[in-house]
Amino acid sequence: MTELIQARIHKPQKSKKVFPSIEEIVKQRIEIGIAGSAESDLYWGGDLDESEYSDEAKEQLLAEVKQAEANKRQFGNLSSVLIKKSISYDGFAKGLIFASGRTSSPITTQEMIEVIEAQIAVFNDEKNHARKQSDQNRVLWIAAYINGLEYGLTKLKKALGKTK
Repeated sequence: MTELIQARIHKPQKSKKVFPSIEEIVKQRIEIGIAGSAESDLYWGGDLDESEYSDEAKEQLLAEVKQAEANKRQFGNLSSVLIKKSISYDGFAKGLIFASGRTSSPITTQEMIEVIEAQIAVFNDEKNHARKQSDQNRVLWIAAYINGLEYGLTKLKKALGKTK
C-alpha cells in the first residue's frame, strides 16, 4: 500500500521528446521531395541554425514528412501513372504544335509534308538513342511527340485530299 501512495506522490515526469537535428529533418524533407527552395538552399549552404527552430516547429516539419511518406505509400503508383500520362500528353501536344506551325509558314504544302516527315525521322533516331540510354521517360515523350506529328500530318494530308 505504501508503494501505491508513493507512486502517486512521486509521479514520474514525462520525458521531453527528443527531435533530430534540423539538418536531419530538412534532409528528410529534401529526400521525400517536400522541402521548399529556401529550405533546400539553407540546407545545401550549411546555413540552418538549430536555435531558430523550436521543438514545435520540428514536430510540425516531421509531421509533414510522415504525412508525405504515407501519401507516397498510398498514392505512389497513381502518381507515377499520372506523371507518365502528363509526359505523353505533353509530347503529343508539342508534336501537334510543330505540325500546325508548318501550316502558317511560307512554304508549299509539299514542303510542309516533307518538313513534318523529316521531323518524324529525326525524332525516331532520337527515340532509339534514348532507348539505348534506358531513358524511359524520354522514350515515352518522343513516342508521343511522333504520334502528335503523325496525327497532324494525317490531318494535313486529309485537308489536302491526299488521303481518304
